[in-house]
Amino acid sequence: MKQLTHAAIAFFVLFTVQAQTITEKDLLGTWNVTFINLKGTTIDFKTGEVKLSDEAAAEIEASGQDVEESRQGIIKEIEPIFNEIFLDFKPGLVMDFNAPGEKKNTTYTLKPDGEATLIVRSDGKELKITLKDGILNLSNPEADGTALSFERKK
Repeated sequence: MKQLTHAAIAFFVLFTVQAQTITEKDLLGTWNVTFINLKGTTIDFKTGEVKLSDEAAAEIEASGQDVEESRQGIIKEIEPIFNEIFLDFKPGLVMDFNAPGEKKNTTYTLKPDGEATLIVRSDGKELKITLKDGILNLSNPEADGTALSFERKK
């Protein structure tokens, strides 16, 4: 019985630690994009590496273009815009999303959602976020297979 009680306490502590919610204070500041996954095609902004999904590579081949040439073209296109893609969380639950030619400013709320937290934007759209080891991971439950990772700007 004593072992069962200890096991239950250990499980509760472990679950509580894993299910911690993200607060506004955790998010404040500017976060630079470091990684994008678009339906299996990944772009690592730290290394400049682009990996095409099998589907994307097949589409490129079917169009008669060279897959490696296309991959290199993506790398050349993303390098100059790397520092232009970021999130800026401000006090008062305000968030700016910046990308080349696009800047969105919105208010938001935070809602716990199991092991993640949802950012609920003022337009009602939800973004799932996790924060682990200084990496903010963001995904859009409505956009199948799309996810971004960010690191806080130093």
